[in-house]
Amino acid sequence: MGIEAFTYPLTLEQAARFIGVQLQALDPVAKDFPIGYNSAGLNLELHRLMRPYHAYCDYVGLDLYNGNDSNCTARDYIKRIRRVYRATHLPVILQEFGFLSERQPKTDVERKAILESYGYASEEEAAEDIDNFVQKLTPSFRQRLVESGKPKEEWGELIFDDYRIHFYCERGAHTYKEFGHTPEGQANYYDDLLPQLRRVSCLAGTILYCCQDGAVCWFCGQRGCPSETRWGLLDENGVPKPAFDVVRRYF
Repeated sequence: MGIEAFTYPLTLEQAARFIGVQLQALDPVAKDFPIGYNSAGLNLELHRLMRPYHAYCDYVGLDLYNGNDSNCTARDYIKRIRRVYRATHLPVILQEFGFLSERQPKTDVERKAILESYGYASEEEAAEDIDNFVQKLTPSFRQRLVESGKPKEEWGELIFDDYRIHFYCERGAHTYKEFGHTPEGQANYYDDLLPQLRRVSCLAGTILYCCQDGAVCWFCGQRGCPSETRWGLLDENGVPKPAFDVVRRYF
């Protein structure tokens, strides 16, 4: 809850109530296992709305993928974790974090070829023919457009803006100055981050994303889209990457 595509069709206020009702319902068995909720990103407004329900929580969850699309360091990770702790006064579990082992920036020529494979000479032309264009996308991609909550007349802008990396199956150039998005860079990133996280007193635990690379992007349904397929400690065939031993050592 809090990420637009996952919260839809609820408002943020409704989302907080949705979580809160479940926390209340679980309260009778709270002694048997830890109970909390995941805000995904920082989402301080959701935490504010959740204050009436914090009494039912043992922890609050946070997802962080810093360093994949911005030059954020381990220090930035720690700052964000502590901000959530200050907002909730609850132990924080880092429920998702990870670092891409591969990026695939596309050239203008490659992007043009992808558009032409759909039968269009430009993004503007595709957006103007949105009904026919959308039918050529994968079922997963069409579902994401519906879940966005945006009216159909804004889908073209959505595809070529927010969902651009998925349509073109690319991520931009390296953003992390110290560690590149390669299998070796992924290992070095974890070797730098994990020992620093272990020293954060309000951090109750971490769950790394993910074990193994995927063949198809769950978001857009395309093979070769690195956005949701190249986070693993094992490659697509189950062969360990350099990061596997690094993570095993710290965990």
